Amino acid sequence: MKDTTSRTDKKMTKNSKLILLLLILVCVVILSFIINMVNVWRTAGLSKGNESSMGSTTERTLKNDLYVIGNNPTAVEKQYFKELTSVIKDDNKELYAERVSECFVTDYFTWNNKDGNYEVGGLQYVYAPKFIQFDDWSRWNYYKDLDLYIKKYGRDKLPEVANVKLENPVKKVDDYIVKGDENGQPYPCYKVELSWTYVDNSAINLSAFPTKCEFLVVDHNGRMEIVEMNDQPIDSAPKEQQ
Repeated sequence: MKDTTSRTDKKMTKNSKLILLLLILVCVVILSFIINMVNVWRTAGLSKGNESSMGSTTERTLKNDLYVIGNNPTAVEKQYFKELTSVIKDDNKELYAERVSECFVTDYFTWNNKDGNYEVGGLQYVYAPKFIQFDDWSRWNYYKDLDLYIKKYGRDKLPEVANVKLENPVKKVDDYIVKGDENGQPYPCYKVELSWTYVDNSAINLSAFPTKCEFLVVDHNGRMEIVEMNDQPIDSAPKEQQ
């Protein structure tokens, strides 16, 4: 009888330890969830700075068969998007590639209509299979300090593209095979060299922001999409000013 009681006590002790371990694991999971929610809340608050969120307003009439203009578009974005819409059905692929690159520039490099670094502009003009990869890269690189800029200067003091200029005639180059593409299919490719200016804003040092870029644009089954951006110092984000 004594041995049986001893075995029972040991079994109960073992079960109690398992229950205690399970309770600890549950508490850790709950604590992790709470910490994550707090971080999300803090990030959201930081991205808004001292302002309320802009929300998302899209000009629903500004769209075509292949693209739709981004949220809260500036007057310049609307102008270039209309020019893109007017050429997408033409046979002039060079002009089509130029217009897509211009629309990308006016959206991607304009920050005063963005709510935070999660809202990367111009993604619809990027080669579709690389959309998510480019979005992630932008949020951790070029858009990395956008939340800080919004908080410190106010959204209306941030860069806004004013004008885009074609530096050299668009050229058809060798067909492009996208790295990592499962099919390894070559696409007709065009080189577009652009420069741009920003709306003058004395609150920030605009010289810290890019003003020119060379794009490689492919004809992805009838839809022009950007596969590369070269000769531009965007391997790191503009430094937040002290």
